[in-house]
Amino acid sequence: MSKTTKGLVKAFIITAILLAGLVFLTGGSAAKLAIRAHGFLFPSYSRTLVAYTVGEGQTLWEITGRYMDQQDKYRDCRELMHDIAEYNNLNGVKWLQAGQQIVIPLYKEI
Repeated sequence: MSKTTKGLVKAFIITAILLAGLVFLTGGSAAKLAIRAHGFLFPSYSRTLVAYTVGEGQTLWEITGRYMDQQDKYRDCRELMHDIAEYNNLNGVKWLQAGQQIVIPLYKEI
């Protein structure tokens, strides 16, 4: 084993021991803090499906705009519009028909 590899192994072992000691000394609160941080970095969402009837002359863009403020997952309308199109198998469809039923998948952070 080279000097560099030995040094990396030692550094890894020392780091693991220090982290284990920190968790032990704080009664696991460090682990709880890490879990909360994970939720902040990678939020969880609950999905609600909303039935929608397309009105005369409505576009997917217009319908998407109506629901942007009712969801937490996307900041860009195009992302929600993509989800709606995928969920309803509308990829490649150029026009919506008046009276057509679609489902709007909305995601709220939990």
